[in-house]
Amino acid sequence: MPTVRQHLAKAHEAMAAHHQEMSRCHTAAMTKTTDHEQEFHKGAAAAHDAAAESHLAMCDACAKAVDGDLAKLQPMPFGISLVTPTPLGVTAVPRAGQKPVAKAQVDEEFVHLTRVETGEE
Repeated sequence: MPTVRQHLAKAHEAMAAHHQEMSRCHTAAMTKTTDHEQEFHKGAAAAHDAAAESHLAMCDACAKAVDGDLAKLQPMPFGISLVTPTPLGVTAVPRAGQKPVAKAQVDEEFVHLTRVETGEE
């Protein structure tokens, strides 16, 4: 199974090849078009050349990278999630110097919408 580094390097290599081919197509099209269209193809070819160079540089950076640097998003410990809501019983702890985390002020008529039922009632 390829590593993240290998996967990214291969993807950047493929994108660079695509941009190089698009640049060649725009350059070839310049010989068959009017002056106005030539300006478009000239600009497009230059943009594709720049994108290809950028992807090749990123490919080189991936080749030099350590696999651990590319896998910084590691699985979270059990019970902690960056996606799902905070489970019951977990309280936010402010950092040193931070203002205390306050509960939102909810109008009395909407309190029933924000109440959490714990089953202990």
